[in-house]
Amino acid sequence: MPGGALVQVDCARRTGYGYDERIEVLGSSGLVESMRHRVRAVTRYGAGHAVTGGMPEGWFDRARPTYALALAHFVRLLQTGAPIEPSLDDGWKAQAIAEAAVRSLASGASETINYS
Repeated sequence: MPGGALVQVDCARRTGYGYDERIEVLGSSGLVESMRHRVRAVTRYGAGHAVTGGMPEGWFDRARPTYALALAHFVRLLQTGAPIEPSLDDGWKAQAIAEAAVRSLASGASETINYS
């Protein structure tokens, strides 16, 4: 990143066990993580293994509740005149990061992120 922070992006389009996603931000002062949403929040621990609840079969099952919340938030911002968040600039920055990740995948080297 421009400030010197290192970023690692891993992505897998398909998994053998269902639709999965997660994000972690790790720093010298701590960790923030957001894990996948499971169908059931039960984990069974046994000798050398753990069995957890299943995951939604498709992306829409996972996205349905948050889609409704995001749409309601967007309408509320329009009604109040508050700035839209995330902003278009935030979207452009996310796109620049994704494009640098694709270049890095192709080159095998670290790539500079161009936010202009």
